[in-house]
Amino acid sequence: MDPLRSAKQKLNNQALGALEELAPRILEEQDFLNVLGAAALANSVDIWLPGRSETGLVLEGRVRFVNAERARRILGNAGLVAYLLDNSGEAVVDIVAALRLAMEGKEVVLVARGEPYELDVTAEEAQRLLVEVARRLRMSTKRVRVVSTGSAYPGFATGLVSSRVAYLLVDADAVVSKGIANYEALVEYCSTVPEKTIVALRAKCAPIARILGAERDEAVVAAGYRCMRP
Repeated sequence: MDPLRSAKQKLNNQALGALEELAPRILEEQDFLNVLGAAALANSVDIWLPGRSETGLVLEGRVRFVNAERARRILGNAGLVAYLLDNSGEAVVDIVAALRLAMEGKEVVLVARGEPYELDVTAEEAQRLLVEVARRLRMSTKRVRVVSTGSAYPGFATGLVSSRVAYLLVDADAVVSKGIANYEALVEYCSTVPEKTIVALRAKCAPIARILGAERDEAVVAAGYRCMRP
């Protein structure tokens, strides 16, 4: 039972309704960083938090790029990209971003939780969205697939997710960590090397904004991360 199922469906429908306007901006973008910038802007979706008036899908705004050239190299040289999904609604934007990367011949694996957690998209939901987005855009899903963490935990939670996901994080040439929950798990478990990792999110709280050198609620795309494990 997913208590937030109706809220998640509403977010997905909102994003699908904006697809006609949204998709060309991403699919026609030549700079991979701007593709991820659109995904970072969409990380506005969340449960209500103190100090945040906006909890729905937002697709406009400024993006702060950190170590931009390094991020371009990571994505540009990657053959296999692991892309860890976050919230419903914005997952539609992530799927369009994944399809854009696949247009360049990259294989993109979308990683989603296997069981419901807050507003996060599950693997089952992500698979349905992938099929629907590709159908509406008349695009192939040949190079994009969805894998489940096998649990309610995010993909970076070593020992709490499927071995398939654990091996993927090792094998992938690039790892995109989308959203706050994935970022928190990333810096705690440090389950992928910073040299191939790109973070895309909105800095929704003051501590993460300070770590990333961003303004509160600013969208950020950053290459690398600092492991917080002792």
